[in-house]
Amino acid sequence: MRAAAVLLCALASVSAHAAEQDEAKLQELERRLERVEAIKAIERLQSIYGYYQDRFLFDEPPTLFTKDRPSAHYDDGVWEGTAGIDRLWRGYFRKTLARGTKGPIAGELFDQPQMQGVITVAEDGRTATATFRTLGRRVVYGKHEEWIAGLYRNDYVNEDGVWKFKTLRYCTLWSAPYTQGWKDVAPVKRERWRLYPRNPQGPDRLAREEERCPAGYPQLDTSELDFAHPVTGETLREIASRVQP
Repeated sequence: MRAAAVLLCALASVSAHAAEQDEAKLQELERRLERVEAIKAIERLQSIYGYYQDRFLFDEPPTLFTKDRPSAHYDDGVWEGTAGIDRLWRGYFRKTLARGTKGPIAGELFDQPQMQGVITVAEDGRTATATFRTLGRRVVYGKHEEWIAGLYRNDYVNEDGVWKFKTLRYCTLWSAPYTQGWKDVAPVKRERWRLYPRNPQGPDRLAREEERCPAGYPQLDTSELDFAHPVTGETLREIASRVQP
């Protein structure tokens, strides 16, 4: 009887330990699944934003942002808050690119495919950062066509199960006439912003030194590419500082 009792206790202990291991595995699987779902949702958000830009649908991008202190950095201008976000897309972009219309515009393109995304989801699963690249075209039928290359470095937040932009940062890296290409392109000249309210569509402030866009082509700047190497954990900035003489 005593041996049987000892055996039962041992079996119960093994069973409890196995149950704890199973629970831990289940929690880890749930965490990994949530991370995968977050990455796919952010990819979809970024891609949909790109389509709205392509077709001059500038009423739509502001709806993709959180209402909690959102911001947009566009070539070293910074639009802050919901009012600033509206002013950038429904004011500046609509006036300068969509000729005051709500789009789309026949005979014009503003293609900005969202490519090469590297997304990093925070451990709590509530926030994320991502780097995306675009190589697009600005076209006016029969008159003008140019290449546009740019870099996105964005922050995202999960609000009530929906991923949204917290901060969208875009930097033009170079642009060039379509027929000439970028072999001899001059360094990019970014907008010299006049601030709101003096400029009704202007940014609330200029980017601080640590927020400024990286140098564009033909220079090489890896300062914005701070995602981790998947094996070593190093950022591109750290790799560049290590290999450069």
